[in-house]
Amino acid sequence: IKENGDEKYAKEKEKAKLELDKASAVSLTADMWTSINMDAYLAITCHYINGEDELATVLLGVEHFEESHTAENLAHAMAKQMEEWQ
Repeated sequence: IKENGDEKYAKEKEKAKLELDKASAVSLTADMWTSINMDAYLAITCHYINGEDELATVLLGVEHFEESHTAENLAHAMAKQMEEWQ
């Protein structure tokens, strides 16, 4: 099951990359929250206008965020996530 999930994720990510390559501009949003167990998470989402002139959204990633919640650490995490999508 994991292998099929990994394969499907890779295919969907490639499709999303192709769509994002066509976008003339994108906007990123970051959402941080803490679980009931006090584990912090960061989700990064990319928004853009697709070929049909509709707002489209891609979740770039969700990661466990163990760093201090400073602007510098958030910017670093976002830059790292964007590199994975280039």
